[in-house]
Amino acid sequence: MEANSTLTKDIHDLLYHPLNPDLREIRVLRIERSQPDEADIRCSLETVSLNANPVYRALSYEWGPPDVGEPSGSVLLDSYPVVTTPNLRLALRHLESEHFYWIDALCIDQSNDKERGHQVRLMTEIYRNASAVQAWLGLEEGGSEMGMELLNTIEAEITENKHLVDFDKQFHYSLYDSLKNEAYRVHWDGLQQILKRSYWTRLWIIQELVVPPVSAEVWLLCGSSKAQFTTLVLLDEHFNVFQHDLPKIVLQGSVEELITDFATSGYKARNIAAHADIWSSLSREKGHAVTTLSFLQFYWDQSCSDPRDKVYALLGVTFPYPRLEFPITYATPVLDVYKNFAQYEIAGSKTLDILTYAGYDQMQSPVQPSWVPDWQSNERHRMIKPSYRSSGGLSSISSYSADGNTLTTRAFNLGEITSLFETGTYYSIESDDVLATVFANGKKELYSWLDFIKNASQVPAQKAGWSTTNMKIAYELLFYLDILPHEAELELPPDKFYELCESADIASPGKELSKLEEERLLDRVLYGMRRRRQLCAINLAPSVHGLKNQDPPDPANREGETVMGVCSRNARTGDVVTVVRGCKYPILLRRVEDRKKYEVIGVIYVCGFMEGEVLKRFEEVDIELV
Repeated sequence: MEANSTLTKDIHDLLYHPLNPDLREIRVLRIERSQPDEADIRCSLETVSLNANPVYRALSYEWGPPDVGEPSGSVLLDSYPVVTTPNLRLALRHLESEHFYWIDALCIDQSNDKERGHQVRLMTEIYRNASAVQAWLGLEEGGSEMGMELLNTIEAEITENKHLVDFDKQFHYSLYDSLKNEAYRVHWDGLQQILKRSYWTRLWIIQELVVPPVSAEVWLLCGSSKAQFTTLVLLDEHFNVFQHDLPKIVLQGSVEELITDFATSGYKARNIAAHADIWSSLSREKGHAVTTLSFLQFYWDQSCSDPRDKVYALLGVTFPYPRLEFPITYATPVLDVYKNFAQYEIAGSKTLDILTYAGYDQMQSPVQPSWVPDWQSNERHRMIKPSYRSSGGLSSISSYSADGNTLTTRAFNLGEITSLFETGTYYSIESDDVLATVFANGKKELYSWLDFIKNASQVPAQKAGWSTTNMKIAYELLFYLDILPHEAELELPPDKFYELCESADIASPGKELSKLEEERLLDRVLYGMRRRRQLCAINLAPSVHGLKNQDPPDPANREGETVMGVCSRNARTGDVVTVVRGCKYPILLRRVEDRKKYEVIGVIYVCGFMEGEVLKRFEEVDIELV
């Protein structure tokens, strides 16, 4: 929620009479008609109740980038001048007069933390009940007017031909023809300029564009031009088909470049459109699967001026847990908001999956307490793909100290990190010389991985080379962490990976690969190495009584057994590897306070302990996280 004007107390009290939350009251802004030569923007406020179904439009806008030129004139609110951002004044000049609008900066008393809280709670209803949502993208610039013209041309074609039986097919071909036509290049470039605007990076636009019903029009406003948001969404759907379904031979030259550029620049608008589709199709009873926590990760790189809004801005576009409500108040300090949200998430989900977002993964000291994620960070929090069940589906057991800073739960302690191997970082490839160097370094690092695994895992190797077990472990650590479904084509089949490893094995003559084949395979290996991570060797703690329900015990079940893992670069030798009850992934902890309590360092991938295997081997213990 953005801050607005500063007014004297007398004027402030005249403009902002208290709202009645029980009546779901809001203020709406009416833009008065102005004379052609009038510089000031005259507006008035009116209090209405959402219970009465008032007619108004809602504005979605960016509070204001610092480089926006300051327009002349002032904003007069009931004849009193108020301070507004340049971008908001520009938006007001381009909105139609004689209509009512809901605009957060002017319709909410920003100096009243209590009112801000209950108005933010109402924002989902405010945008859902608006007759139209108008998204102000800024002034025309860099050919954006041509991009808006393109969207309107496409919208006209859709309106004229959507009744045809084979419309989708015809529209598909028509769109592809315009991509090939150089005369349309300036229009496509203008659309790219629109999609690259900072408006799309703002967190609050998620709610403003997701919750309006299908019956409400959502308009994109760019200077004096406007176009429908749904046209942009439909366009993206067809581009997705082009990118994934057309033969590669067709996607060449400028066409491939345009499609690739659109996929890159349009991903934020695409995410919002996908979210809107999910939102409209879910009932409130089933919607608890769409959690605030999941979208905190999804929108990790969206920005807001108040760090509390990292949580608050997403509450309205996710469904609450049954019988739980998270309070919205701007009087609460930021870190307390994050701590309260962590407790809310633990209570509602009955899991401790929130720990997977906490700790040192951002290359800095964690907020206190360490088990609370710091949502102010602009780093991705998740290192592992979300399909594991390391605690076997157990529900969490949690309690808190009186001050709420210590979380007591139960966990299985697997052991400690005894050695680490830091992986490399690969940069963008700008020339063939750099490409050759990257491949050479990547090959050396792969072999170093295998040597580290061989030396640390206590698995006998085949002569001077690496055993099949060594190679299987390396493959798992490279490709089982975070490969997503749409990245499947980049996965490397195990047999090809073994060929690559064996090509350097002096004990396996005749395994030489051609330079082209080797580079093709290495390209996929480098993909698996692309994160800033460390390999680690973990010395397992002794089992309580061998493998449960197994007689005789597994001979590998012995004190001092070593398994391999992958962790963040903030890990240290001596850090403790645990599987916390109710958490999908193993968690890395560090002993503090006379070694009786622990700080959360981050998630860790542990070979052989990602699917509940810990339940057969170790016993639960109480742990305290601070």
